[in-house]
Amino acid sequence: MLSPDDLPTLAVFAEVVERRSFTAAADAVGWAKSAVSRRIALLEARMGVRLLQRTTRRVSPTAEGQRLYQQCAQLVTAARRADLVLANADGERAVRVTAATAFAQLHLVGALAEFLHQHPGAVVHLDASNRVVDLIGDGIDVAIRIGRLPDSSLVARRLVSDPVVAVASPAYLKRAGVPRQLADLSRHACLRYSTEWFESDRLPWVGRATRERAAGRRLVSADAVVVCRAAVEGLGVALLPSHMVAADVRAGRLERVLGDVSLPRVDIWLLFPARRQMASRVRHLVDFLVARFRNRAWQRRALLVS
Repeated sequence: MLSPDDLPTLAVFAEVVERRSFTAAADAVGWAKSAVSRRIALLEARMGVRLLQRTTRRVSPTAEGQRLYQQCAQLVTAARRADLVLANADGERAVRVTAATAFAQLHLVGALAEFLHQHPGAVVHLDASNRVVDLIGDGIDVAIRIGRLPDSSLVARRLVSDPVVAVASPAYLKRAGVPRQLADLSRHACLRYSTEWFESDRLPWVGRATRERAAGRRLVSADAVVVCRAAVEGLGVALLPSHMVAADVRAGRLERVLGDVSLPRVDIWLLFPARRQMASRVRHLVDFLVARFRNRAWQRRALLVS
């Protein structure tokens, strides 16, 4: 009696019948010809009948072999269809990505545009949000996060370490003066960026400079783009990671201040589930994003390095 353990042998038997050759069947399944011959011989011994007629030129099924092949062919066809379905799903299913709103708007969309030009068949679903999502529970393939990471089973690759900078518009600095040291912030309007991973008022290097002057907080937002735009409009001094203000600094809409003060850095991470059995569509995007954001040209544009 045959069992599920015999399915590989039955599949090989079907290949031999279809190709009329042990050699061709062995090449198709990636086995040695001797292994194919041995499997067929064992199959014939277990069933007690000859399944194949062998000549020097070709192999053909006996009547019993033909009946068995008709059943095996259905198994092989089903297996090939299943393999095709998985292959198509791997090529067509979207890669689900999440990133903080500011990073997505300022940097990730441009990177994804380049990736999609290089991979015309790829599809990306982007969740630009400051909420911290559960990658496994929400079915997310890749996440870009900034700051300290909680312990988890996810693979974390640090893309870059980003310096925090203090910025203000030229008009504001002309009106209110240029802060030279942290203590000077107590005399300035401060624009507060507050999220789950970044709280400007609570950074240890700020000390009591802004905490003691609540009245100086002109605007508080969890959206870095909003805080940056408020700084451009001359509402005050903003404390933000460099990548968030780089474009406005390069354009002259913002100026960096406190340049002589040693400020901290925040890490930008790429997170994804374990590499084992990672779908090729995800692996391609992960490799692309690592190369993109570790590239010195991008880091210079984002003011991460000089």
